Amino acid sequence: MSKDLTTIPRYEMIEIIVPAGTVGQVPFPDVPNLRNQQDQEIVILDIEFFPVYAYGASYLNNTIPGTPFAELPKAAMILYVNGEESIRRIPLSKINYSQNAGVGATFEQERVPFAQLRKIDFPKSYVQFNAALVGLPYVMPFGITYLKYKQ
Repeated sequence: MSKDLTTIPRYEMIEIIVPAGTVGQVPFPDVPNLRNQQDQEIVILDIEFFPVYAYGASYLNNTIPGTPFAELPKAAMILYVNGEESIRRIPLSKINYSQNAGVGATFEQERVPFAQLRKIDFPKSYVQFNAALVGLPYVMPFGITYLKYKQ
């Protein structure tokens, strides 16, 4: 596939609404801007996660609060890349760019961005929970930085 040299980085916010009592898998939504198609290739440069202190409520439905800080250790991201689950069980705390804003995160660490992930199938990718959600439903916001190459 030939690359368009005028391509600029793009950004897309994805929200996953997590129902109360969720355990197991919650899929990412299908986002048309992030689909690889015959006339375009999407290259993911980074994926970041925002807990409640950085993203207070859903932009799609502002009655749903952001992800409580205590829920981060329960969830990991699995990405379906190039036809298989090749990026598995990344703790959400690892893709959290935001500082803890005084919350007292004991697992806070320096972020390491992804390096040009190709052919991610977001509808087949998901967040895996190792314990049931406590409390009300919440939103899990993911920021995706990417390049879009036109053929």
